[in-house]
Amino acid sequence: MLASTAGCSGDDTSGEAAEPDIETTDGPAEFAVYDVSWSDGTDVAVDTGATLDIVIGNRGGEPGELEFQAVIESLESEAAPPVRAETSTIEEPIGSGDTVTVTTETLDFGYAGRYEVTGADGSDDRIPTADTADGDTEIDILPRRASGEETQQLGNELRLTVEEVTFEQHLHYTTVRTGFFSSDERVGVHSALNDQTLALVHATVENAGNNGTTLDGGKFTFAGERPLRDLGGSSLDSVRDVDGSPLDGASVNPGSSVSGWLLFNVPRDALDDASLAFHRDSTAAPADVIWDVALGEVDLPAFELVDMDVPSERAEGTQEFEFTIRNAGDGVGTFRGEIEWREGTSGEWDGLLEGNAQLSARVPAGSETTVTTGSDNDELYNTYEYRLNPFGATFVIKASE
Repeated sequence: MLASTAGCSGDDTSGEAAEPDIETTDGPAEFAVYDVSWSDGTDVAVDTGATLDIVIGNRGGEPGELEFQAVIESLESEAAPPVRAETSTIEEPIGSGDTVTVTTETLDFGYAGRYEVTGADGSDDRIPTADTADGDTEIDILPRRASGEETQQLGNELRLTVEEVTFEQHLHYTTVRTGFFSSDERVGVHSALNDQTLALVHATVENAGNNGTTLDGGKFTFAGERPLRDLGGSSLDSVRDVDGSPLDGASVNPGSSVSGWLLFNVPRDALDDASLAFHRDSTAAPADVIWDVALGEVDLPAFELVDMDVPSERAEGTQEFEFTIRNAGDGVGTFRGEIEWREGTSGEWDGLLEGNAQLSARVPAGSETTVTTGSDNDELYNTYEYRLNPFGATFVIKASE
């Protein structure tokens, strides 16, 4: 193993970095870490091999020998295991107030974030960082980064490539209404707020390992936001009118790949520099793999309710509800809505109207369109209230007189 490099305290007149100012005490040798830096002076990312130079000082009053092993622990990721690394040999005793620089073996970190560098001696007693250290005794491991179309490894087996990002303001999904004797399917709507949008990140995931595995969509973020993993309690498999299938929970066999999408609700003002990130730990920890997605300028719709033409009194047969929708945004988009109903004009909403799937239309920017659905009346002698979402607009149809 390579020998370490010795130094001494005092002023530096050589033009190189100054040695640390070590405050010594009486008594036997006592060692601490005073500075840490990458050997080649460049930043280091996840899954990239590199070596560290570690400056160790003797703050005791007597010279001492040291057998040193680096101990490197994450300050941000609970899943990152502590790293113990062998270093170059310290061949001579370290004098009081003197330093020595050791170099670690090649290190490879699987988790990004901030790490603290300490050490252990030959008896496995801890060698701490010095409270008076002028240098930095912590290191940063950067996330692995690439453009969206580049394939990157998530962990030991799965690899992912971003295909495209599409946007919706509303999504229809199928839900089931359960009664005493039967269950009926209904269509609901999930909507983003006016200053937000629903982003579908379309990607392909490949299994380069030897075992089947499942993609955990909860470990991704897009534009800093966590993914949506259900809509109104219904699984993402219930989403309608979107090409492909959800990737969250998708099974990928060895040597095969699957394509699909991840769904996020993101602020519109976060799209300029949006990126997809994968967190090998939880999303509370730093991102470990990042795809920079070049979206360019994104033109999004903004839907407004202009008018509604609805009956005021219940009548036999099917009664139509007609709504005029305007797209006041900058881009074309698909409006999707739902109608809830309840008997009377107070209390909980009883359910979703059967014809909600018809409340859908593609609307160019600056244009208006009309969407129509209806209600089949099997009784006429009660008053019902209806609510059109995502606008929250209500109307009442009174009992037939």
